[in-house]
Amino acid sequence: AYRRQRQMCIRDRLDMQCRFPKPTFIGDTIGVTVTVSEKRETSKSDRGILSFRREVINQRGETVVEGVWKLLVSRAPQGA
Repeated sequence: AYRRQRQMCIRDRLDMQCRFPKPTFIGDTIGVTVTVSEKRETSKSDRGILSFRREVINQRGETVVEGVWKLLVSRAPQGA
């Protein structure tokens, strides 16, 4: 069965925090994990706030970048 996917529409970047606990070197292999850490409604029903936790890990299992982004996004209409 065909399932329609909704795309997130970013309205604004509200906050971005980033830390670099370890250096990254030429030749390193890195991977990124992004997790939705929080979702909040706003006073306007057509938008909400999402927080994403991002973590970059090198081939040795060390975290080289970590941060949180907060975005104002469009919300799907009720019942959609």
